[in-house]
Amino acid sequence: MFESFLKPSITTRTITGDVCTFTSQGVLPLVSHKIALTATQSGSGTPSPDNVRTINGYSAIGVSATGLNLWGGNALLRSFINANISGFSYDTTLKTLSYGAPQIGGKVMPLYGLKANTQYTFILTATNTNHTGHVNLQILYSDDSSTLISAGSVDLQNNKTTFAVTSTANKTIVAVRGANYNGTATLYYDECCLLEGVHTVDDFEPFGTFKNIDLGGTYYGGEYDARTGLFTVTHEIVDLGTLDWANVTTTGIARTSSVSYMKYLGDLICTQYKAVKSNDLNDLEIAVTNSQALPLLRVRNVADFTGKTAAQVKTLLSGVMLVYELATPTTIQLAPCPIDTLEGVNNIWADTGDTTLSYITIG
Repeated sequence: MFESFLKPSITTRTITGDVCTFTSQGVLPLVSHKIALTATQSGSGTPSPDNVRTINGYSAIGVSATGLNLWGGNALLRSFINANISGFSYDTTLKTLSYGAPQIGGKVMPLYGLKANTQYTFILTATNTNHTGHVNLQILYSDDSSTLISAGSVDLQNNKTTFAVTSTANKTIVAVRGANYNGTATLYYDECCLLEGVHTVDDFEPFGTFKNIDLGGTYYGGEYDARTGLFTVTHEIVDLGTLDWANVTTTGIARTSSVSYMKYLGDLICTQYKAVKSNDLNDLEIAVTNSQALPLLRVRNVADFTGKTAAQVKTLLSGVMLVYELATPTTIQLAPCPIDTLEGVNNIWADTGDTTLSYITIG
C-alpha cells in the first residue's frame, strides 16, 4: 500500500508601499527588494519666485526591517525643557515634513505607513535615574496639527512608560518628538517601540534590523536593488543659470539649446517654477518640450523674461535649481543589503521612498 504525500505549494507575492506589511511562515530571503529614492521639497504650495522650495536629495538609504514594532531603528528621542516644535507642515503628496524652531537637539522622528482611524501605543524606556517630572511626547499629524501627550512620571523601577495615540480619518500620525516636560534634566529614551492597538509595557518588542546604505554622493532620484546592490540613477540636479539659454520669445518663454540628456516631457522638480509635462506653458511653468528627438527646456516668466536677452535670462535663472529625469538612466554598483523575513508579521520600509518587494509563501 502506498501513501501519497502532497507537496506544499510555494508562491511568490509582490507588494509596494511606504511600509510593506506581510506575514511570513519562516526565516526566508526576499525574492526581490527594490527601494525608490525620490527627492523632496521643503515648504508647501506651488513653487514660484515668491515661494522658493528647496530640493532635498539623499546621500544614504536607511532600510528598516522589523516585526510588530513600527518605530524604526535609526533614531532615539530626547525630551528637553521647553522644547516644543512649531511652524511645521506635512506635504501629503510628497510625504515630507518641514518644521521650524526650536529643536534644541530633540530629533524629529518620522513615522512611516501609519493608518487613519487607528490607535497606537508608544512604549519607551527612559534611562535617566535623576528624572523627577512628567514625560511628554509631541505628536505631529498630516493636517499640520500637533498635540502633547503625557504619560505622567516615569516608573524608575522598570524605566518603561506608555503613550496612547489615536489617528482619525484625515489626521494620520507622521512624526513624533520628545517634548516639553516638568523636570530638571534632559530625558533620554534608549529603547523605543510603536505598536498598533492597545498595549502595556509588558508588550514591548525590540526593533529588528536597520541598515544604512552609503550612496557615495547626493542623489535626487533612482532605485536601489537591495539584493544585488545595483543603484539605478534616474534623476540629476542642475542650476538653471549654468545652462545655455538660446532664445527668449515675446511672450516671456525662454528656451535652452538641445538638452538630449533630459527626458522629453520627463519628471521635473523645480525650486521656483511649477513643473509640467506639456509643450504649452502657462506663466511660471517649466517643462522639457519640443520632441523626443530634440528635447528643449522651456521656462516661462512673463514679468521677468519679456524683452530680455538670453544672456540676461541666464543671469536671472542663476540659483534656480531643477531636478530632471534622465533620458538614459545610469547605474552604480553599491553594497547589497540582503534582508531575511521574520517568522510572523514583517514590516519593511526605507526612508527615501516606496519599497517594492516579493516574498515567498508556503501553503
